[in-house]
Order: sequence, then C-alpha cells, then structure tokens
Amino acid sequence: MSTPEPRIDVEQVMQEIRERVRDRYACAPGGAGAAVGSTPAVEADFNELLRLIEHARRCSAAIGEQPPQPPTLRARMSAVLVRLVRRMLFWYTPQITDFHNATLRAMEEQVAALESVSTRLNARLASLERLAVPPADGDAEPPRP
Repeated sequence: MSTPEPRIDVEQVMQEIRERVRDRYACAPGGAGAAVGSTPAVEADFNELLRLIEHARRCSAAIGEQPPQPPTLRARMSAVLVRLVRRMLFWYTPQITDFHNATLRAMEEQVAALESVSTRLNARLASLERLAVPPADGDAEPPRP
C-alpha cells in the first residue's frame, strides 16, 4: 500500500519564495540586475518550483482516493464510513480536482513566463556589459590636452 503524500501548505511555500527573492535582492551588490545575472541560483529556484509543482500534481491525483489502512476492525469500519462520505461528495470531488489542475497549469505557465523573462533579462544584461567594457589599450584614443 502506498502512503498518502503530505499536504502542501501553499501559504508557506509562497512565503519561502518571497523570502528567497527578498534575500537575493538584498544581497545583490547591484540591485535586481545582479540577481538576474546569478544564473545557477535562478536555475536552482526554477528547478525547485518545478519540483513543487510536480509534488502538488501527485497530491492532486490522490484526491478522492481511500487512505491506506491497517487490517483492524476499526480501520474496516472507518473504510465503510469513508466510502459513504465519498459517495455523498460525488459532485464535489471533480470540482476540487478541476480547480487543482487549473491551478497547477497556471503555476506552470508562470514558471515558463519567469524563465522567458529571466532569459531575456540575462541577454540584455550581457549586451549592456559588452557595451560597458572599456576599449583595449591599442584602440584607446590618446588623451586630449
């Protein structure tokens, strides 16, 4: 028998993401531009977001499933009660599942949009850095009197 996945506390996850963003922004020497340039850290954050989305998808798939039970009289009686409640909620469970799936799709779209914005910002940052590089010694104009 499989064990049920632990529930995700969305508020806690969002708070952790906010704290990470604030910490990265505060620690970056040049403000937000420096934070965008830290590609490995940003990529790690995206990977963590994708992992959390996959975990939420597994939890969503468990909605309406019977929890595992030990072979006891109490567990068998509880299983009967759970089946009865599940039958009474036949109209509600699909709505919950649809909401979870829509939320997960929105989260995936947000991560894709963030990745796109991050890529474009990194490209702009690289082009600005190329423009800011001083010319080589042979290309430099002599100082004017």
